[in-house]
Amino acid sequence: MPTATLPPYQPRGATPLLDALGRLVEHADARLKRLGREEDQIVVVYSDGRENASRSWSRERLFTAITERKREGWTFVFLGANQDSYAEARGIGIDDGSVQDFAADRHGHRKAWRSLGRAVREYRDASHDERLRRKKAFFDGRKEAEADHRERFSAGRREAGVDDRDRARRPVGSAPSRNDNRALLRALADDGRLSLRFGEIFEQPAPFRAGAVSWNRVRGMMFGLAIGDALGNTSEGQLPSRRWQRHGEIRDYLPNPHAEGRAVGLPSDDTQLAFWTLEHLVECGGLHVERLARTFASRPIFGIGHAVTEFRERFSTGRPWWEAAAESAGNGALMRIAPITIPHLGTGDPAFWSDAALCAAITHNDPGSIGACVAFAGMLGELLAVGEPPSQGWWASRYVELARGVEGDDARYAPRGGESIGYRGPIWRFVQDQVPALAEAVRDAAGDRLEVRSWTEENAMYRLFQLATRIYDIIALVFFLLATTVIVNTTMMVVYERMREIGTIAALGMTGAQITRLFFLEALFIGVAAALAGVGLGIALVVPLSQVGIDYTEAMEGVELNMSNIIYPQLSLRST
Repeated sequence: MPTATLPPYQPRGATPLLDALGRLVEHADARLKRLGREEDQIVVVYSDGRENASRSWSRERLFTAITERKREGWTFVFLGANQDSYAEARGIGIDDGSVQDFAADRHGHRKAWRSLGRAVREYRDASHDERLRRKKAFFDGRKEAEADHRERFSAGRREAGVDDRDRARRPVGSAPSRNDNRALLRALADDGRLSLRFGEIFEQPAPFRAGAVSWNRVRGMMFGLAIGDALGNTSEGQLPSRRWQRHGEIRDYLPNPHAEGRAVGLPSDDTQLAFWTLEHLVECGGLHVERLARTFASRPIFGIGHAVTEFRERFSTGRPWWEAAAESAGNGALMRIAPITIPHLGTGDPAFWSDAALCAAITHNDPGSIGACVAFAGMLGELLAVGEPPSQGWWASRYVELARGVEGDDARYAPRGGESIGYRGPIWRFVQDQVPALAEAVRDAAGDRLEVRSWTEENAMYRLFQLATRIYDIIALVFFLLATTVIVNTTMMVVYERMREIGTIAALGMTGAQITRLFFLEALFIGVAAALAGVGLGIALVVPLSQVGIDYTEAMEGVELNMSNIIYPQLSLRST
């Protein structure tokens, strides 16, 4: 092997783990074929980051390949940092007994290699039967690197005043306890390690009813975050006056220097961190603060901001996340806070507030930033569940109500410019005292020129779809009336054809009302059977089309609409 010098071994921050392991298996297969004899194969995966760049090998294909090699007697081992190693290993077919987590620092690497070396020596010296047993438990139950990692992580939590024994009893990858995070936040706030006030809000229920949220709104929230980021990041950091002077009213993507000057939407670090947060919440079943901090610190970030850069630099030196977080009131934490609402939508419990504060504090240890994140998370949760848009005054008053108990009264911030350049004080007070007056001044200055319209009023395509929906409803009503007429006609024919039978059953004692009910029941059965047949046929058609879509590309050639040329039908109660 040549000497490891740049550029042949230049690190680029990506982890094509599946491709690397798949090619290793192929090379080993080729080598065994050349040897013409069997050999005991031990394959060790040693990774400090999750898969994020493979192109040739899929997880399913690698799982199949590893499973087949295990049947042939191969041994697979996984050592990982900055990830849930057990979940990653299971996903490619490696047994839990041959997996270890380790800390991503010098001491953790040393422990991992020593543990691996010990296990290899014992495997070589073992009998044939013992080797067969160790193929599924390579470390023989002694995971020194993982024990070191857990002990040091628990020590850090005990230093923060949190009992970690309950978490240690839970399997890796399981959801953290709601009370754990609330106790962690209280301990860090009481010790002055986090800059916030642990007020009454953290004991209150979440501001939405459990199960009252439309998941279409949740999806829209996340898509809106990504689209808004892509629209705004090319003019990020500019004051409103400067932005208006250079671009006017921004209604589409601006030329992007990272896309060769093309006007395309490229999300920035804000979208990356938001969707990593969502991914983490789904995988862990809730917020695991240390693990999410490791994710932020280990993965490559495009367009990274100053606060996150400062956090990563500090965290890489081994400092706990609450010390690594930047003392910054920037909006980076606020831009990624939306996903924190999602795990709590089904419960509505008070842990929602502490999770929002901890998620923000990972990178921004500042009362203004944490207070804003808690307030906006609460407002987002409410907006996901409301039936009608709130009043204009709700936004400012609700923000003040939620942020004040977290930010406190002693914070001092100053605007970078504008009419309120002389203000000094907490952000919530600025919103309370200054924002309504500024909004009124804008309305007075604009006069009749200021018109506020919702996106539903502004978007012509939305109005077109509303009109189309009404037309389809009328057509559906016509078909309904037609079907009703057919059923009535059929029933009348049945009645006239069965006059003798009617006379017979009347002679046997049935009343007129009973005979009428008999025919109505027959008509009902016909209608229900026809409806079920129609719904079944519709489902059989819509389900496959909802996956592949209906492609109108050729029909729409030359027509520019703000929508995809591929339509994906969806099943709904209203459509049936």
